Amino acid sequence: MVWFVLGFVAIFLIAVYAYNRFIYTYWWRQGIPYISPSVPFGNFWNVITQRECFAEGYRAIYDRCTGPWVGFFLLHKPVLMVKDPELIRTILMKNFANFHDRGMYVDEKNDPLSAHLFSLSGQKWRKLRAQLTSTFSSGKLKRMTPIMVSCTEDLNLHLQECEDVVELKEILASFSTDVIASCAFGIQCNSLRDPNAEFRKWGRKMFEPGPENTFRSILCFLYPSVASILRVRSMVSGVTEFLHSVVRETIEYRETKNISRPDFMQLLIQLKNHGELQDDEPDKQTLLSTDKTSEKCYYSCSAPYYPSWQNPGCQPIKILFDIVGLTENEVTAQAFVFFFAGFETSSTTINFCLYELAMNQDIQARLRKEISLVLDQHDGKISYEAVQSMEYLDRVVAETLRKYPPLGWLNRECTSNFALPGTPCVLEKGTGIVISLLGLHRDPRYYPDPDRFDPERFTEENKKSRPHCTYMPFGEGPRICIGASFLNMF
Repeated sequence: MVWFVLGFVAIFLIAVYAYNRFIYTYWWRQGIPYISPSVPFGNFWNVITQRECFAEGYRAIYDRCTGPWVGFFLLHKPVLMVKDPELIRTILMKNFANFHDRGMYVDEKNDPLSAHLFSLSGQKWRKLRAQLTSTFSSGKLKRMTPIMVSCTEDLNLHLQECEDVVELKEILASFSTDVIASCAFGIQCNSLRDPNAEFRKWGRKMFEPGPENTFRSILCFLYPSVASILRVRSMVSGVTEFLHSVVRETIEYRETKNISRPDFMQLLIQLKNHGELQDDEPDKQTLLSTDKTSEKCYYSCSAPYYPSWQNPGCQPIKILFDIVGLTENEVTAQAFVFFFAGFETSSTTINFCLYELAMNQDIQARLRKEISLVLDQHDGKISYEAVQSMEYLDRVVAETLRKYPPLGWLNRECTSNFALPGTPCVLEKGTGIVISLLGLHRDPRYYPDPDRFDPERFTEENKKSRPHCTYMPFGEGPRICIGASFLNMF
């Protein structure tokens, strides 16, 4: 009996060793240079043990690689990091047909909040993107501006009541919560006055560090199918119920009282009831636009991911969809991702921007001068037009997003076999792709002295001198962040 047990254990260990050896030689068998992994964490021991975040882990790999790409392992999952700007452009834009998904966790039945635009794939993503694209048009942002200005006035009053020295992190988190809650849900939560407001409380829980949140995030990110089988929700308990309640009550109240408000929730209600936005052209079309001068093709919302990039002359392509209204779950999921992505992005970016302005007094003085001059031209009032005319402010924000990108990487999944240009190597369907934004944005080849804060990097002349796809704080191509224009207005 003892020999039987020992034999079984030996066979098991040999099988585990053989499996690991087979998995961890994947890139070698593909003929692609790779970073040697460690069993069983691959190349992400420091991330798994929370010594560094994913963005820092990806940047470390980016800095170690000298070629245009390198293979590595997320636990047992082979992933290709792409560094070459032209290949990045190929993946995100030219050959989008081969990389149209992110390969992220979605479980509409057991975790309805996961079925949002950022995570959806295939036809569902394409249709939803087409419906949502115009929600952040310049006209709609213009109508939302008074809501943001009202929250800004509350912030000014709050700061006037504070001491000479204040801790801005919590104040800006509360301010971001107020703006997002008002623009996304139409709710005045006043978390600047009440730190325990419901939205602020749930916002803290969403981003609360700890083993449970870390395990949930890693499982959903690396093994989405396992997370679905185990019915692991992407958010902490209570968030789904809270947001469903808020959305349901808001919809019922507005429809019962016949109330309309110029916010994101009103647009989602239109999509729920009609399947399209009523103040836009009532045509079920999506057009592929082209800037022939730079040979850059891009989608005005959600064009197809078929031979569009190879379309002769890049002529516009019409895609027809049946008009179907959003379900309440879909409305809640989109409102959730608006809150989840917008809150962290805006709060963190403002924090870093103010830090850099404090450390660079000359830049701060120049920016203050521009803001004063522009406001004088607009009767001292903040408006959409006033903000759009602040060119130096735009450069300051762009440099902040370069140095501190809200999301430190982009990920894609190879959706059909793809031959790496100029090589015999073929990326197999299902292969993960990572682009380190932190690595690109801090690469001295594109940004000399990358740790220096210099808004002049974003003059028109300097922007044209850099390769395309070396600055992508909101992504690029058809899956570029749909709310980028809103976040830039923040």
